[in-house]
Amino acid sequence: MKHKLFMLIWLAMLAFCSVVVGVLALLNYANAEVIFWTRTPIETEAGKIVWIVISATCLILFLVLAVREFRSKSDQSST
Repeated sequence: MKHKLFMLIWLAMLAFCSVVVGVLALLNYANAEVIFWTRTPIETEAGKIVWIVISATCLILFLVLAVREFRSKSDQSST
């Protein structure tokens, strides 16, 4: 299903953007604050590091799932 592969690639790109924004915020190159609906912004260095780690984990997860989906679809189409 191409929709599932497209969704996984899109989510991986979104996670990559989150990693980039987190790194820029950690290095003080960007004024980025991670704001949730019910909480105050994450402005501490530890909070930014956690944001980067979670975003990088999501990036790796979505890329692995996208590759598995692509391989399974290409194996089905070749047989």
